[in-house]
Amino acid sequence: SSNDLKGADIRLLLGPFLWDPLEVQEFTPFSSIHMEDPAGFPGSIRIAPFADHIFTNDVAVVDSYGTHKTTVVPCLSFNDVSGFDMKARAEEYGIGLAGYAYPSRKVFVEKLIASNPSKTFLLIGDGWTEYNNARITTIPTIPESETLSLLSSCKMVVCYHRQLTDVNGTHQLPPESVHRGYLEVASGSPVFIDSSREQHSFSDEVMFYADVEELNKIIADATDDPGKYLLLGCLGRERARKDFTYRIRLGRIV
Repeated sequence: SSNDLKGADIRLLLGPFLWDPLEVQEFTPFSSIHMEDPAGFPGSIRIAPFADHIFTNDVAVVDSYGTHKTTVVPCLSFNDVSGFDMKARAEEYGIGLAGYAYPSRKVFVEKLIASNPSKTFLLIGDGWTEYNNARITTIPTIPESETLSLLSSCKMVVCYHRQLTDVNGTHQLPPESVHRGYLEVASGSPVFIDSSREQHSFSDEVMFYADVEELNKIIADATDDPGKYLLLGCLGRERARKDFTYRIRLGRIV
């Protein structure tokens, strides 16, 4: 209740789309942290007028919330307490990917698997079980630290954003910011991200690809020159340590 918040210096509302506007009015003043989802946007926009400031992970919604009170801050980060000094598993995978098996991601993964018959794959997330075989290991959604440990044992990690066809939101506001990769680079493996979204916080720590064909060229190059991509993974892990932890990002927010 609002009585429980009396005297609080900082009030942060999490998961705004889950709240009722009448409830949040009791908590004013407050700031709201948004991890955008097209399906949840209608609920989030109802809360926006009551927030003093909004921190979102997608630039596409800034105009809708109000440019005067909205800051873009990527939210997918990792826990630096458990995320570093991990022991990689003895078994090494060729290509790793973490994320739910959305329809478009399934199509992408199927093309990637078919065009890399000599590679082994690790798929982490719910919905991949049917792909499990001798060269494809599937694991349901697991805690962050375990995900990072497994991805650290992959020669390379691929990220693929879900598409609007994967959600059922009534307000189909196309995302413009990169959401994937901020966790994955903490693994220390080289990370390749699809270029379907333009706004991001990376510099030289990841590589972007337009489609499976371009990704396959990167994979072939990484196979021929693993040393160059080992350096890429090290750069990613150091950038994660510097900028992509929950501790650092929350510190910037408050």
